[in-house]
Amino acid sequence: MTQANKVPITTLTNYSNLIDKLIERESLREAYGIGERSASVVRVPVKGRDYWYLQRTLNGKRIRTYIGPDTEETRNRTQAIKDAVRHVSDETPVVDDLIKMLGATGVLKLSKDESALIHRLAEAGVFQSGGILVGTMAFRLYPFFTGYALQSRAPYMTLDIDLSIDRSVSVFIDSNRIDPEEIRRRITLIPKPSLEERGQTYPFAVKGTDLTLDILTNLDPAEPSPEAVKPAFGIGFMAKPLEFMDYLVRDPIRAALPVGKGILLNIPSPERYAVHKIAVAGKRRDELKRRKDILQSESLVNVLPEHILDEAVRLFIRDSTDHERSEEALSKGLTLFSEPFKDRIGRIVLPERGLKQGL
Repeated sequence: MTQANKVPITTLTNYSNLIDKLIERESLREAYGIGERSASVVRVPVKGRDYWYLQRTLNGKRIRTYIGPDTEETRNRTQAIKDAVRHVSDETPVVDDLIKMLGATGVLKLSKDESALIHRLAEAGVFQSGGILVGTMAFRLYPFFTGYALQSRAPYMTLDIDLSIDRSVSVFIDSNRIDPEEIRRRITLIPKPSLEERGQTYPFAVKGTDLTLDILTNLDPAEPSPEAVKPAFGIGFMAKPLEFMDYLVRDPIRAALPVGKGILLNIPSPERYAVHKIAVAGKRRDELKRRKDILQSESLVNVLPEHILDEAVRLFIRDSTDHERSEEALSKGLTLFSEPFKDRIGRIVLPERGLKQGL
């Protein structure tokens, strides 16, 4: 393993704490419909009777959610909500401090457009409903999980935000909680002309930015036109099939974007990301994307423990419906690696997995 710059343990601890705080905040929002400091419980008299409401301010507007009439049962529930509101209020400065400290480290640098786009996707319920952030944006979060600063050469800095929203890829997608109209209201998406002319709407340019939003799904070689874009499950958008996506996003991990009030999202595990990049690199037609795949995979392989990589490769082959196709993809991808990394990966996966040598 070559030397890589370590991320300070205090930074890793702060990041882990931020994830925990955001998960707790999401749980309270799920249980009680709160999550903002401005939430409160109010009693409203109507025709001689009292009724309880949860009151929030959203986008400058006061919103009330009915809890129930003034009974002992409702009062017990309102007390639980009051306790939760107080807890959120007490924890908000802690979250703010964690975000400020993480931002000062420079480990993750996002443009305002990137932060705003991911924030709007989160506000539309994409990540809470099981959507998974993949691609370079996920890769840029991996220093917080590997404990090492990863390479950041120009090929990494794409202007694409890649997203997986598809039940065929992620079994825990809840499309009923993703509102396509809410996404369109928050984000103006403009279909790229080359595909729009053919009646397809993929990928999407994000109005007012240089960003592109790519929605990805799994490529099934058995389909008549496996590489053709197709509807993403239940959300009214078109998705581009990519090989082995089902492997990449299985068992995703929770991550946090330390911007604004904090954004809780889902990303692939770093070891699955590394192995997936090996497998797809050999199939890329685009030289820049192929080189990016190799650079990102090498960076992760350089810092991940061998036993974790070994298990990730084992699962890649074991869980595939076509073992020969999976082994072939890894073998072909390995031929593109630089010699030191090729030797390390080959030492891990080739002898025990029966892969074709191809080196």
